[in-house]
This record gives sequence, C-alpha cells and structure tokens, in this order.
Amino acid sequence: MIAMRVAPLLLAWAAGQDTTSFEEKLLGQIPDDVIFKDIAFSRDGRSVAYLALANGRMAVTVNNTRGKEYEKIADKPQFTKDGKTVVYRAFSGGGWHVVVGTNPGPAMAVVGMPVFSPDLSKYAFEGSRGGAGTATANSASVWVGGQKGPDWAACGAPAFSADGSVVAHSARVVRPGTATQGMGTSYVMVINNKASPQVQTVSNPFFAPKGRLMAYRCCSNEMWSMVVDGKEHADKWSDLGNPVWDPEGKHVAYKAGTEGLFRRIVTDGKKGEEFDLVGEPVWSQDGKAVAYRAQKGEDRLIVFGDKKLPGYAGVGEPALSPDGTSVAFPAVKDFKWGIVFGDKKLPFDFEMVTQPTFSPDGKHVAYQAMWKFKYLTVVDDVRDAPYDHTGLPTWAPQSNKVAYASKRDNKWYMVVAYRTQEGFDEILTPPYWKADGTKVAFGARKDRSLIWRVVEVTD
Repeated sequence: MIAMRVAPLLLAWAAGQDTTSFEEKLLGQIPDDVIFKDIAFSRDGRSVAYLALANGRMAVTVNNTRGKEYEKIADKPQFTKDGKTVVYRAFSGGGWHVVVGTNPGPAMAVVGMPVFSPDLSKYAFEGSRGGAGTATANSASVWVGGQKGPDWAACGAPAFSADGSVVAHSARVVRPGTATQGMGTSYVMVINNKASPQVQTVSNPFFAPKGRLMAYRCCSNEMWSMVVDGKEHADKWSDLGNPVWDPEGKHVAYKAGTEGLFRRIVTDGKKGEEFDLVGEPVWSQDGKAVAYRAQKGEDRLIVFGDKKLPGYAGVGEPALSPDGTSVAFPAVKDFKWGIVFGDKKLPFDFEMVTQPTFSPDGKHVAYQAMWKFKYLTVVDDVRDAPYDHTGLPTWAPQSNKVAYASKRDNKWYMVVAYRTQEGFDEILTPPYWKADGTKVAFGARKDRSLIWRVVEVTD
C-alpha cells in the first residue's frame, strides 16, 4: 500500500518567470456567442489565449483578437518566449498544420504536438506524410523551428536539451526484405540529425535539467541497458525504469530489475542494495542525496542515501530538503496516514496524504491531506480549512507562507497565507509569488472574463 496521489490541479511553471507581471488586468472578454475551451495564460501573465468555436469553425483567440478559422484545432494553445505568439495544431484543406501565430506550416497527414525548448525560444514536432504502414521507410521526420530533418519510417516525440542547443528523438528504421530474409525494423536515437547505431528498440530521450547531457533506455536481444552521455552502462536488465536526473544535471539514477519487478536503484551506474520492490528515485536540489521507497518482506521503508529508515505499514514518495540533509515522506501508522519529517511529531490522522513539499529554507513541509472525505492543506502540523479539492501548495520565497487553489461548491478560490480570496469559475495557473513575498499573481476566469489577478499579501 502506498499513499494516494491527488492529480495536480496546477503544475509548477518552468524556469524563466522573472518577467511575470504583478499588475492586475482584464486580458480578455469571451463573446456571448462563442463556445470556448482550453484557456492558456502566458508565463508572464500579460496575455491569454483560448480555443473558440462559432458557426461550425474553430479559431484561437489571443486576448481579444480572433485568429484564422480552421475545420479542427487539436491543442490547447502554447505561448512562445515573447508571451504573445501561440503555437497549435490545426486541420484544414485535408491536412494537419502546425500554426505559429497566424502562419500555418506545411500540410501533413499527421503532426505530433509541438514541443518547446525550456526557454520557449524553439519548438519541434514530428510529422508524417502517411504511407503503407511499417513498410514505408521514409514517411516521417522531425521539424525543428520550421526546418525538416531526415526521413524515417517513424519518429518519436522530440526533446530539447536544457540550453536548447540539442534536439533528440527516437526513430524507426526499415530493413528491406530479400529473397532469403523478410523485412525487419530497428530503432535509433537521433541527436541533432545524427543517428546512433541500430538496436532492437529505444525509449524517448531524457535530458538533464541543466546543460546538454542526455540519457535513454536501449534494448538489444530483449535486454535493456542505460545510455548516458553516449556511453552504454555495462549492466543489462529485463526491466528498466526511465532515467531521473538530479537538478544540477550531473548525476542520473534509475530503477532496474527482473521478472517484471524493479528491485534496485542504480546511481551513476552503481547498483544499490537489492529489495523486493523499489520506487522512483528522488534527488535533493543540490544533487548530493537520493531517496526512494523500498519493500523487503513485510517492511515498507524509505532508503535515504546509505541509510534505511524505520519501516511502516506503508510509505509514499519521499521529498528531500533543498540541501539534501532532511527527508520527509507519507507513511501509515495504525491505519492512518501522516507525514514523517525527522523528529517532528506531525499528525497521523488522515485517509490520504500526498508527497510533501519543502519550504525553500528546508525547515518546514506542506502537503495535501484527505480528512473525512474533504481535502486539506497542512503546513507542518497546522491544518487549513477543508475543501472539495485543493491544488498543490506553493511556498513564498521567505518560507513563511503558502498559496494554493481550492474548490468548494463548484467555485475555485486562491488561498494565500490562510486567507481565502474571492471565487472564480476556474483558476488556470499556479500561484506565483513575488520575490519579496508581498504579492501573489495567477490567471483565472470569472464567467466570460479572463483575468490576471494579483493579491496583496498581509501578515
């Protein structure tokens, strides 16, 4: 048994929010005759886009400007780095296009969802011209910034390195049949249009959060190995998890095992202790410590560095403090869930708790909990009011306050430092704290008004 996870209502935005606006503004007003969905705010809070349907045609509206109409639009619009231009897939004239701003790209039979570099300055997608199934050797390619790459039988989703200089994707290669041998297929990893040696299959690429390092899973003769920075680890496994990079992009860990069970954590190629079962590795912010769930016999426990912590009836995903010296995790005691955090006596009184979030200074934890079938946000041992649902708590930079979205009676509220703000029909972004902790900004919808809301924070 492990702790239940509430699907995150609002995911934390990626880096690059230092231009976020803390000026409140009505960004858009949806016309009464328009059916709308897929509302997206730009990272800086200065623009909003949504998908509008009127008179049987679809268009993306940015702020109050309606774009070109199409027969179909597949995606929630994504903003580029300038915070004004949106990218999405649209169908028109018998083909799919990737639309950038108001400019549709070439028509294709199939296009994948556009993927952006971390700073939103570049985008890439896989596209297919269609063909006769697996026998077609050149029906697909990856496009980067509007430029087509080499042709392949099929392509996986592309990914960018942290600095945006490297694009990688998997690709399928077709081996033509001969008089003595039937047609076959293999896979390669394509890095900046250069292919790796052919193997039975490969996973998607996984780039480090910083720099250019990349790892991926590689399979030959039904056995998997990990390739890190172009070098294949020697150990082979029948079961191999995806690589997990530390936040500094210098170390990688992954789970590995046999017979359908993940039994070890491998860190930088070094095998850890064998267990009956292990969970995903979790890194500290400085990359110096790793923690994970493990099971051996009846014991469910957390492994933290080279230490095995005391066991419980069940444990959930651990979290590490920013400096890697402390660990906190959900656990079950006497059929109730709670959080274990060092020597602190936190309550074991819940039907469910989520993975905790450390404050920036590493001294406190915040987490979601279910109590009497209502959701609470708890900071250390202090409970906030119950709601029908809550979003993930976000810490102020000063480690003294949290903000989160909450739902009650079909209305959404932003709760800031235990104060519930006014109700909205939707809250559409996570809360973003100003660096000095005096304001919180977020995007929301009230009826047909799309608002960038700013809350003054009081002690």
